[in-house]
Amino acid sequence: EFVCYESTECHGAVVETDLPLRGDCCGGRGLSFSLSGDTCRNCFSMEEFCNDGSEFYVAFFSNVEVAPLFSQASIFVKIDNMEDFQQTVAYSFKSETKEREIGPRSSVELALPPEMRFGDVGETDKGVFIQSMDGAKLSVTAFGAEFSSSDTYQLLPCVYLPSNYEYYAISVAKEIRVLIEEGEEFILPPSGNSAIVFIASGEMTTVTITPSQDVEIIKGTTTPAGTSLEQTLGKGKAVFLSSPEDLTGTRVVSDKPLAFFSGHECGTMPFDLQFCDHMVEQILPTSTWGTEFYTASFMTRSLDRFRALTSRDDNSIRWVCTGENPTSDERSLPTAGNFTEFEIPSNRFCRFTSIYPALLAQFSIGGATSSLFAADPSMTIVPPAGQYKDSYMLNYFSGQIVTNFVNIFLLATPGITTDGVSLDKAPISGTWSGISCEEGNEVCAYGIQVEITGTESGVVTLAHSNPDAKLLGISYSTDIRTSRASHSGMTQKPIALDTVSLSASEYSVEEGSGEVVISISRTGDLLDDITVLFAAGEIPRATSAAIAGEDFTEARRAVLLPAGMTSVTQTVALGPDNIFPGEAKVFEVYLGPAPGAFVSPTALANVTITDSDPPLPGI
Repeated sequence: EFVCYESTECHGAVVETDLPLRGDCCGGRGLSFSLSGDTCRNCFSMEEFCNDGSEFYVAFFSNVEVAPLFSQASIFVKIDNMEDFQQTVAYSFKSETKEREIGPRSSVELALPPEMRFGDVGETDKGVFIQSMDGAKLSVTAFGAEFSSSDTYQLLPCVYLPSNYEYYAISVAKEIRVLIEEGEEFILPPSGNSAIVFIASGEMTTVTITPSQDVEIIKGTTTPAGTSLEQTLGKGKAVFLSSPEDLTGTRVVSDKPLAFFSGHECGTMPFDLQFCDHMVEQILPTSTWGTEFYTASFMTRSLDRFRALTSRDDNSIRWVCTGENPTSDERSLPTAGNFTEFEIPSNRFCRFTSIYPALLAQFSIGGATSSLFAADPSMTIVPPAGQYKDSYMLNYFSGQIVTNFVNIFLLATPGITTDGVSLDKAPISGTWSGISCEEGNEVCAYGIQVEITGTESGVVTLAHSNPDAKLLGISYSTDIRTSRASHSGMTQKPIALDTVSLSASEYSVEEGSGEVVISISRTGDLLDDITVLFAAGEIPRATSAAIAGEDFTEARRAVLLPAGMTSVTQTVALGPDNIFPGEAKVFEVYLGPAPGAFVSPTALANVTITDSDPPLPGI
């Protein structure tokens, strides 16, 4: 399998080719790295990957109630065509594949059979695969709908990263519902479970699952909390976990990308309030997590609750909130998989920072703490600032929810102002709030809360006129009975990894030198040992290409960079003095996969062997 990513407009389209080794994959540009034992030129820009893509997997949890209104079609996907031309979209489930045409810059909602919802351990084939038959850009939102329990969540395409894939689940605790009748309190049983489902995007995907609670992974067998279990999955196959206990902190590591979903079938927030709601989010690998976040409570709610989850030991999270009464606080997260919760009142814009990468989830509070007495809670992931981009397509469901809002955040950057932000090309009306870096300190970002009105399409464009701007939108809806929230998307660059690169893009060495010395550099937190592939090889069809075994010794070996080490050198042996006077020969050196690190696009360099002999007489 050869995979290249070609991306100039944030879509990360996958191109497969049967060209041998590096060949002309991706036009012979950019970084080389190994996938499934073979090597291919990979020209992707990791900053370009986001929620737009051409291939998606989606999973649905069971809801707690199937009302007559939705009994025939209780799960949907909303597919937006991001292109200016018509696309054919295929969606597959079980052994059935269907196709739909979607016009330029338009949307379609597809109802799926309710039996495709995961609800029992051992179910492996209920994932849904969505694909653009034109290999073009789509944006896909999932919607699990019941009369009194619903949620939407933004889907993200699976991206191949030059590392292993580590995921942590985030959910909520089991609810304790209290019913009061004639002055007496009755404890009601929980409705629904904390749930996780993940789908393999490649054949022979090896996953290691370490649950945070005792749970059945294999039907009939309980895997104790903290005990690891390894499984191998075929492409499109899934694992479903469910527990009345909170599965937050469950860790899954895989050697290929997963479509990883976690949440609750009908959870409460906090756990002791009466009203529950369906909560699902797609979780990205820890390599994409960040250390800086901006957020605000949802409009119409009196306060929101946040849950921060760490991927590292000895972490802590700090927040500073701007408003009439500025506040700040800090919590420790001593062990990977730990989380902490805190509440933020309404009309506050906040900045969160952590020492090491973290995942931040935002929950609207349900029940009587809301300004709407009978309001349900909702859940969304807050993307880190390192994943912001300059434009998004915001999705909402105009026929399901009464009022739609969006919280918008813009990073403070010299030369970039809030005047450049627009919704559907219309300027934002209202007053932006500055969000302080620290109490009484300079402004790091700006935030505003806007009601979405005047459109029936279910899609609005959030954009900045300056392509260098970095902004984010979190859209949400509230009603007397239901609520939902969803981030606008994010890039999927591995901001939480150390970066390895070559010290130069060109090297020159005289023939007869015996060897050339190549320096490998590493930046980041330097906390762990990293092993990176180092290789030297011929450049196919290059003019004056050096020949392996004659001009240089081909190399392909693993190189260790111990924790704390910022650089290491490697040598490539050169052949005897056999270059004609006035000529030169070229080969290449490059870095390949480095589990636990990001291989920089500067990890490919040419080495030129020059002639060392004096010119021949008369020349």
